[in-house]
Amino acid sequence: MINSFVETAIINESEPYERFYSNFAIGIFMVFLFFVFFGTKMPFGEKITEAENIGTSNIVNQIVFGSLFIFSIILLIPKRKKLFNLIGKEKFFTIFLLWCIITILWSNYAFVSLKRYIQYLTTVTVFLSVLLHVKDTKQIINVFKIILGGYLIIALLTILTIPGAYDRFGIWRGIAAHKNTLGQTSLLALIFFAAIYNEKQLLKSKVIITFLIIIGLVLLFGSKSSTSIITFLIIFMLALTFMVDVIFKPIGIRKTVSFLTLFIFVVLFVLIILAVPGVLESIAGGAGKDLTLTGRVDLWADIWLETEKHLVFGAGFQGFWVITSVKVEQLFEIYPWLPTQAHNGYLDIINEVGIIGIILFSFILINYFTMLAKSKNKQIWKWFIVAALIINFTESAFIRPKLVFGVMFIFSYFALFSDLIKDKQLDSVTE
Repeated sequence: MINSFVETAIINESEPYERFYSNFAIGIFMVFLFFVFFGTKMPFGEKITEAENIGTSNIVNQIVFGSLFIFSIILLIPKRKKLFNLIGKEKFFTIFLLWCIITILWSNYAFVSLKRYIQYLTTVTVFLSVLLHVKDTKQIINVFKIILGGYLIIALLTILTIPGAYDRFGIWRGIAAHKNTLGQTSLLALIFFAAIYNEKQLLKSKVIITFLIIIGLVLLFGSKSSTSIITFLIIFMLALTFMVDVIFKPIGIRKTVSFLTLFIFVVLFVLIILAVPGVLESIAGGAGKDLTLTGRVDLWADIWLETEKHLVFGAGFQGFWVITSVKVEQLFEIYPWLPTQAHNGYLDIINEVGIIGIILFSFILINYFTMLAKSKNKQIWKWFIVAALIINFTESAFIRPKLVFGVMFIFSYFALFSDLIKDKQLDSVTE
């Protein structure tokens, strides 16, 4: 009751055009998420099998994300005081961004690096503009409901009715370009709808959310995306541990029980691997994979050889994976599946922004989880951070502005610090 009164007081004291700014920020946010999840290319296209068919630029991307970047910058101007306050509180992501733009100076493809940096910065500015302008988090949650719910339903309908919604191996990809994209987006939707299920929902809303969760599960396993399925199982086990915490909290032994639960999971996994050495190979074979993770392990070795040449400072922000690069052309000759990333985000960070970059990124994570422990809010977004950290072992999620978990990592990070600032503001007004 008090918090609601205080929030109303804050809104009433805000500038006259705050409602317009808030609605505009929500509109930009919705458009941005739509193109992130649905893409800017026509669905059901054929898989690219020739290097010359890989486009280095997309005019739709440039128009859409360029416009969103300009609008979000304009929206941040009236919120500059809060923006500087947020930057002062979080620090490390801003320092990381500054380091990334510095590395462009020695990139062999500086113009490409700069364009990609602006795309990356667009993600940051769009999220900051909506988080700083929108007072009620429910509005942001409703946008996610519309976009993710719509995505799940449309993806399922296309799979049921359109032959092009399958890849050349007969595996589901829906309206996505690749089955892994469908798997990751379905996983993200699953995490989101599971997180909001108990958030004071009406019975009708709970029925709809349950229906969407079922669709998400069907699409996740139908995509046969190994990384996404494994990430789902890990997060499911972590969620069970949190449930154990809640159950045993009244009798004061929740930490002991949750620790034992995690310990049992880890011990069982290790025993299975040690007792049956071929179990990993059997599991991988059953999923249509091999122990090289479909060539990823060999690719990592080759990328590491390149990384060692610029280990400290990196090759320049997103300046390595350029289609016209001689090194990338050599990799295409070795790997016929035409990789455009290292398929390991941590390796890509070191390769592109060096050891300095990965150290700064480590500080970002340490700062996030430290502040998370201090937050008064529930922070449903933290599960996106956890999922992104897992997926980043086989996908380059963190410094790629087009991958859904890379985008959600940035949103979740700044959402925490935005909430911390709002909490401080509420406390100040209450006093």
